[in-house]
Amino acid sequence: MESLMMQRVNKAGPQALQTIKVILQNTAKEDPKYRHLKKDNALLQKRVISVPGAIPLLCLAGFELENDLYIMKEYDPAKVAIVLDAIPQQYSNVSYKHDKTPTV
Repeated sequence: MESLMMQRVNKAGPQALQTIKVILQNTAKEDPKYRHLKKDNALLQKRVISVPGAIPLLCLAGFELENDLYIMKEYDPAKVAIVLDAIPQQYSNVSYKHDKTPTV
């Protein structure tokens, strides 16, 4: 988690964490489309996949890579909660300079 927050270029770490948070919150919805992420999705690439440490968080929550998709086959609220509970703790250690660059 800490290495993800250390990504300082263009707020990549905080943006990845925020994106992961939204993805995981959406997995609780009944529609299974929220449990399938296309690996080649441009926004997913930019905000999550390109950030070191981000994909392991999705995997910890239950996503698995299958061909060109990250799929959560079974929604496990306990796994999702582990990651979601860790994200706010990391935000509490981040402050922003005037140029919006996160510092830890």
